[in-house]
Amino acid sequence: MEPLKPAFTYSEQVERLIEKGVVIKDKKRCETFLHRVNYYRFLAYLLTFRNKDGETYKDVPFEKAESIYYFDKELRSLLLAVIEEIEIQLRTALAYYHGHNYGPGGYESSDSFNQKHNHELFWSYVESCIADNPNSSIIKHHKGKYGGHFPVWVIVEFFSIGELSYFYRGMKYKDRRRIAQYLYGVDESVLRSWFRCITEMITSDADHWIVPLI
Repeated sequence: MEPLKPAFTYSEQVERLIEKGVVIKDKKRCETFLHRVNYYRFLAYLLTFRNKDGETYKDVPFEKAESIYYFDKELRSLLLAVIEEIEIQLRTALAYYHGHNYGPGGYESSDSFNQKHNHELFWSYVESCIADNPNSSIIKHHKGKYGGHFPVWVIVEFFSIGELSYFYRGMKYKDRRRIAQYLYGVDESVLRSWFRCITEMITSDADHWIVPLI
């Protein structure tokens, strides 16, 4: 097992980039950039410029990689603003539909989901949401007044986008189909794929974002 690499100073990080094949005309500019952006994060923006050895780069100008980083940052900001609105709409639709068709606590029963749904895993997500928010006034209220039972329109507000996606995938086919048609006029498989894309966009690291943009 190889030992961990030592920590490099900012100036040493610049030299490392040069050794790897990054063309840096203004070392001070690059060093200032690395004060703001983690060296390891920046390497992700160089992935598509790698040589066959996987360790060096094809004489890529630092300014080019830097511009890709800022473009990605701006695009991510714009997309996340739109995604937030979509996410709220999805939470609302799933809670409304499930609550009216299976009751406020219908999600507690595996009978409300399809046969492939892993209800034990799903319930572990629900319990984690509750355990991770012990100081929430909403959590305290429902624990005290309703014995720890939460209507679906309350619990979904604590779901991550990944958990929301899992909830949708676990619903019965007819339910997924109706929601997809009602919201966007698409097939349920399309909405499932959109859920995966949104989850990936929110949770992925930089290298997942920039590869398709170069």
